[in-house]
Amino acid sequence: MSEKVKPQHFYTDTPPERIIGTECEYTVQNYGDPENPIPDDIMSDSAINAAQLSIWTEYLSNGGRLYIDGAVLEYASPECLGPRQAAAADLAGIEVVRKVVAGSNVEHNGVYRYASADVMQNEHHDALMPRKTTGYHENFMVPRKSINEVFDAVIPAHLASRLWAMSGILQADGYRFAQKLAGIGGDAIHYSKDNRRIDELDKPMVLIPPPYQNTDVSLEEHWARVEVRYADPGLSPLIRYLSLAATSLVLRLVEHADRLDNRPALEALRLKDPIEAARRVTDTLSLRTLIQTEQNQFVTATDISEMLAIQAEYLSRHVQLPADEEAAIPLWFDIIDLLRSSNPQKGDYGDLIKFSDFAARHHRLLARSQGKKLTSRNEKQIAIATNWDRIDENGTGLKWWEYFGNDQVPQNMIDSLVTTAPNTRAAKRAEFIKKQNDNVQYMTWAYYVNEYNEEVSYSDPYGK
Repeated sequence: MSEKVKPQHFYTDTPPERIIGTECEYTVQNYGDPENPIPDDIMSDSAINAAQLSIWTEYLSNGGRLYIDGAVLEYASPECLGPRQAAAADLAGIEVVRKVVAGSNVEHNGVYRYASADVMQNEHHDALMPRKTTGYHENFMVPRKSINEVFDAVIPAHLASRLWAMSGILQADGYRFAQKLAGIGGDAIHYSKDNRRIDELDKPMVLIPPPYQNTDVSLEEHWARVEVRYADPGLSPLIRYLSLAATSLVLRLVEHADRLDNRPALEALRLKDPIEAARRVTDTLSLRTLIQTEQNQFVTATDISEMLAIQAEYLSRHVQLPADEEAAIPLWFDIIDLLRSSNPQKGDYGDLIKFSDFAARHHRLLARSQGKKLTSRNEKQIAIATNWDRIDENGTGLKWWEYFGNDQVPQNMIDSLVTTAPNTRAAKRAEFIKKQNDNVQYMTWAYYVNEYNEEVSYSDPYGK
């Protein structure tokens, strides 16, 4: 599309690629004290240069952002065009963090993408293990007028049913599908930017800042940022891609609900209690747990996922979807078939272990535990679970997906996004950073503040 992308283009027969980005925290495990904040010099100029990057007030010359958030290192990908590029940028973040930490020469016990065991319940609190939890969020750009009753119904249902996108966690009472479950509570969707972002047991599934609280991301009030906070990072390239693509497809269903006369079918998916539903489907190793809709229908998470996949396939027959989203639809059905034939309670996943993080991690734990009950009180099992997520040297997870191969997220795309920005406004920000302008006082995703205290926009997110 040669003209500037506007919200109304999302409602046409040829909607544009969606701007998507991710944020992921990495644990840098210090010797002796796993709760000790990591040193500031982990992001020294020499460390950033070791990754063949430059930095300006936390923003990188590949368009992304790297900063210390409490006791973790957080990498936010640049604005990407569509789910495949966003998945590649997310995975490129692993290499960025690995190179920066190595270049810093900071002494540590390992770098982890995701804390896969609830080690805070381990009485020995082994210093070799990562923190209790590590955050991961997905961000999708949508026309603000699409945040409506259909959105409120279908998005929590989709996220509560997205079991295949979870990564699994080892807890004191056994294995569970999702690490993000522990902190969620209250209303599923939150329309502000207050402390619900950090309050334990009260975090939302989705955060949508209002325009006046979102100017660091978008200066145009007709766009909204949908921040999915109920997500797991994972390492599987296929699931990274499918997770982002499926959520973008569900957003397409919302955007085209009235036009295709499928609003009633989508609103029928409204769950009676999305948070309780999420707990029910992730707190037990059964893919057949029933959850209740507001219309008093009882369905499984896989049923909901299949209903949405069917709707997405129907949409693709009436709308020319971006190629990366259309290509994800048959993959979505393939994963649904594998879920239906799996029995996690018996450790029977079939080919799902070749694609899904939670299935592969659980399979690995069962194979190495010699019949013992899985629990985060077992230090050997903690070591097995957490080694899955190590990124320096490659832990079991990265080795696993290398073994099974990756034909969905090209390695050359991942490699490129380590040092090069996507062709969005990220490219303009990256170009600006490389110039290292000393007159800059402050920088955000959307603009920088010059020496005259003026906000200068990089352009709209598509870089037009």
